[in-house]
Amino acid sequence: VTKSDLEKLKGTYRQLTKDAHSAKEKYRDAMVKEYSEITSLLTDEIVKVHKEIHTSIDQIDPVSEYEHFIEVHKSPETKEPNVEFDVSLLEETENLQANEILWNNLTADSLQAMLKSTSDELGLTQQSLRTKEDLMQDLENKLDESTKTCEKKSEYVATITDKKWILNHEDVSLGELLGKGNFGEVFKGTLRDKTPVAVKT
Repeated sequence: VTKSDLEKLKGTYRQLTKDAHSAKEKYRDAMVKEYSEITSLLTDEIVKVHKEIHTSIDQIDPVSEYEHFIEVHKSPETKEPNVEFDVSLLEETENLQANEILWNNLTADSLQAMLKSTSDELGLTQQSLRTKEDLMQDLENKLDESTKTCEKKSEYVATITDKKWILNHEDVSLGELLGKGNFGEVFKGTLRDKTPVAVKT
């Protein structure tokens, strides 16, 4: 295993880590958009909050959001040690050329230890890559499930005209719980005229 191959594997690992983070952010955005779409607003105060949520979503710019993220949080670069060949060794070895390593009883253990260390590091890198690949697949599956759930729940949501933003409790019959969030619980409901709605409590 050469140093060049190891650097390529490290580069692949960094790219997969970045892709996994990007997929996670897309999944979060999908969840926020789903919640904002199924939320039914019943008071002026919640109408205002709902508009602020929509405005915040529209203002999210993924490019500028993480523009300097890597520069700020990246690990410091490890400097390679400066190694120089000891020319005085040539005085004791007849056929050894400069910048060459002689394989003998004195160097064998050191070189084998370096090979084992490099092989172990390569194994750990490959294992980490497989773990990141599994994580990416899991995030993609969750994102697909979230999209399907959003499409399915849209069957139960009806648009309420501006005149019906504020409703009396007697006008709505609550049904099953659709979901929970930071702003409360959302139930499936039915108006007196049999119109299906989503009701936030």
